[in-house]
Amino acid sequence: MAYFLTPKPGEVLADFPSLHSSLEEWAPGQVGPLQVYSDADLVCFVLRGTGQIKTPHARENQVQDFAAFSQVCVPAGTAFQLENTGNQPLRFLQTTAPNVLPANPTPPAQPQEPALVCPWPGDKGLPRNERQRGGVLVFQPNFECDYHSHDRAEEVFFFFEGEGDVTVEGQVFRAKPGDAVVTPADAKHKFKTYDKTLGMWLMVAPNLVPSHTFYQQLADGTWERLPPRV
Repeated sequence: MAYFLTPKPGEVLADFPSLHSSLEEWAPGQVGPLQVYSDADLVCFVLRGTGQIKTPHARENQVQDFAAFSQVCVPAGTAFQLENTGNQPLRFLQTTAPNVLPANPTPPAQPQEPALVCPWPGDKGLPRNERQRGGVLVFQPNFECDYHSHDRAEEVFFFFEGEGDVTVEGQVFRAKPGDAVVTPADAKHKFKTYDKTLGMWLMVAPNLVPSHTFYQQLADGTWERLPPRV
């Protein structure tokens, strides 16, 4: 599969049973339907523009505004409606975990959990559960993380700041704003920065424990799997 891509609006980045991710762009004034993901979390990472999310059956915060570089997190079972409230296109990465289709909501017997709008800088992490984990991550200049993988879990990255190298199963890519990387379950990957930071949004699904498996390089250039660690 293609690990590295530069997606255009309307393009699907990842399509696994555990998660679905696509790049969306809405025209000024566009309003989405009232819908619900009964068994999946929805996360929108906003790249451009301003908007509003309405959760009419939530116990609080039924109307919330958001802007670029916010994360909009809708928990499974909460009915929601998105709107582009600005005068420019609203571009956002839309990811669901797991990969299910939305449904038409019915009036709930009890108030639903509210959506969360997490601005950046500020709130970086998503509310974690067994379905997913993720959020905004920024690597500082001259940093290199360990080669690692996620057992039985897929991951999607979208880069919005800086520049750096991404290695996936021995293939090296130079990542810049607007690029994305998708790693299937068990695919080894790492990041390296030089004189710039590398800012990204990511999601891993499902959220399993242990979360990471690390590797050490042997004298012959191959990689040996180390015991998993949290």
